[in-house]
Amino acid sequence: MHPYAENERIPVWALALIAGIFPLFVILAWAGGKRKSWFDAQVGALGLGLGLGLSSTFTNIIKVSPRVLGSLVHLNLAPHPPNH
Repeated sequence: MHPYAENERIPVWALALIAGIFPLFVILAWAGGKRKSWFDAQVGALGLGLGLGLSSTFTNIIKVSPRVLGSLVHLNLAPHPPNH
């Protein structure tokens, strides 16, 4: 339904650098150098990982949901359940 692009605009290695390595380097440099708190560096790195993981999860849910909704349309469910 939603095919992948044949020619990717951004290669996977560039995606890893832009979304993961560069922000992690900035977080570690800021927390370790300026603030001198490795606890802040750890919390920042965990926050970055959580943010990237959640965005990946929600992106996959949105990609899969049209298939699920399309299959639910063919079930012919009753418009209102009977009252018991």
